[in-house]
Amino acid sequence: MTDNSSIDLGKRVKKDKLHPHGWQPVDSIEPDEACFVIIGGSNIKDSKKSNGFIKMVEELMKKKIPIYCISYNFADRIFRLDREAILARNGQANPELPFLKRLSDKDIAHTPQYYKDAYQKILSPRLHGENGERISLSKISQRLNMLPFGTHCFGSTFTFEMEKLMKQELTEMGYSKEAQKFLCRQVHSVDVAPVIPYGKSDFSHFKIVSCSDDIAMSVNTPLIKHIKNRKAEHDAYLDNLKTHKDTIKRSPFTLNMSIARPTENEVVFATNSLYPHEIYKDKDYEGIEHTFDSYSNREDWVNKDGEDIHRSIQGDMLNQTLREFVNWFAEHAQENKKEFKELPSVFKVNRFARLVKMGLNNRHQTLAKEIALMRNDRWH
Repeated sequence: MTDNSSIDLGKRVKKDKLHPHGWQPVDSIEPDEACFVIIGGSNIKDSKKSNGFIKMVEELMKKKIPIYCISYNFADRIFRLDREAILARNGQANPELPFLKRLSDKDIAHTPQYYKDAYQKILSPRLHGENGERISLSKISQRLNMLPFGTHCFGSTFTFEMEKLMKQELTEMGYSKEAQKFLCRQVHSVDVAPVIPYGKSDFSHFKIVSCSDDIAMSVNTPLIKHIKNRKAEHDAYLDNLKTHKDTIKRSPFTLNMSIARPTENEVVFATNSLYPHEIYKDKDYEGIEHTFDSYSNREDWVNKDGEDIHRSIQGDMLNQTLREFVNWFAEHAQENKKEFKELPSVFKVNRFARLVKMGLNNRHQTLAKEIALMRNDRWH
């Protein structure tokens, strides 16, 4: 089957005669531009939705920086199959999902054209000179640090596949495995409600996860299985279901905002839920834990001070964490316009000190008390 899938790329600009809707389509991103690239969920299929997504991210920023966003043209591709193919390729596909049964070996091995299209427009130009000539590792690193990503849901899967394409190109250019890992580490991504393999990426990922988000929690790892089982016990306890009374042998599961580190370049900020149990059990709010606007403040629930009045305390902490990452990335991208400056460890940055301390303490108090799976730090 011919793969005619592709992406469109554009950025939010001031409205004028040339851009009456505040949107400017572009063919690619200049390799020396400091900017933020947004890769949203699978529903971002036109410029209007791309522009709306950028607006939500802009509202999180204190200082402005150019923001680009892609929109998808899947053509005949089924994005869920493509997403499950990546998880299956990395041994983390969920056997309970119906799409897994439709996957063939060809699907698992195939790299859809829309990934390649995005890679050529966004990442590839940063790896070499204008005429394809080799440039220094320092220059490539500087450029990559000027190009942070913000993703939601399928967007995280997308960056994972672009990493594979980047490694392929670096291999063709003659870079060693060590050099490739170093360069991959210079690509930074904050992933909201991600659906991406854990412990498999060399990009620097900072994942923001609600454990009540069924889509983000569909990735099949031993830890996620365990958390889902404990949450099921907890939900049964809250609902006071007599049929489950025999299964509840431990105290109710409550995961305050906690931090995990599956690999050296991958940090997970997770909490039990963004909203109280009663809200996400209401059918009118099905899927609320997964939507990006729950992090950027739902317009219908915001008070006069711009705060979401329904979100839990832990949800507010996760929201604050996202805001800090967006601004940290934007500032760091601009700093690299002068010279290459590697992103410091999040555990050594003052702006994250309170969140990190609280997250690590909560992890010790909750996760460290769990079964051996937790104690041995087997996060993938």
